[in-house]
Amino acid sequence: MLRILTRQMHNTTRLTSVARCVSKIGIGRSNFLPQQNDSAFQRLQGSRSMATIWGTTHAHKYTLQEFSRVAELEDHENITLFLSGEPINQSPLFVSIEDIVRDIFAMKGDDVVVIQVDEQRRDVADFFVVVSGKSARHLRAMASSLATMCNEKLDLKSGRVRVEGLGDHFWTVVHTGNTLVHFMLPAARAYYRLEELWMPESNDTGSPAQK
Repeated sequence: MLRILTRQMHNTTRLTSVARCVSKIGIGRSNFLPQQNDSAFQRLQGSRSMATIWGTTHAHKYTLQEFSRVAELEDHENITLFLSGEPINQSPLFVSIEDIVRDIFAMKGDDVVVIQVDEQRRDVADFFVVVSGKSARHLRAMASSLATMCNEKLDLKSGRVRVEGLGDHFWTVVHTGNTLVHFMLPAARAYYRLEELWMPESNDTGSPAQK
């Protein structure tokens, strides 16, 4: 009985400590929403209400029309595209961005942003994708589904696609070889503002597709 009471007191202390930390850093609070100090990022945030950022969408938003190129989805209400520069030729060593988007929508990914990386940072990836999930379990399910799909399609032609951060509760990453996909909880996404970091530095080379 003494051991049980000691364990309960320990768990209560841990929960209180976590609550204080979250309250201190402010994750999940509106004061950590991205600052609108970038023109491209302003357009991105302008197309979304706070309810879209913090909430979840309804099932009908996950229905995609048939498409052969991801640019055809620029008017879809649950995806924002920033495709600057020349179209990127598809390599047989990598899964296409179209197949990646289809898998994300099939797994109920929310608030999808696809950014074509500018040429100065093309050595890291061709595309940068950010997706919101409803829970840590949802993040893991989406990431695992994407990695499985890539491995089945590529048949290990360019190595096995792995998931990073499966044990993390708010952020999971899949690098497909030429595309970085970040699955994040809305609060963490608003706090780290990855879209702002990877937004093309200049839109002079082309007109980005956007909502």
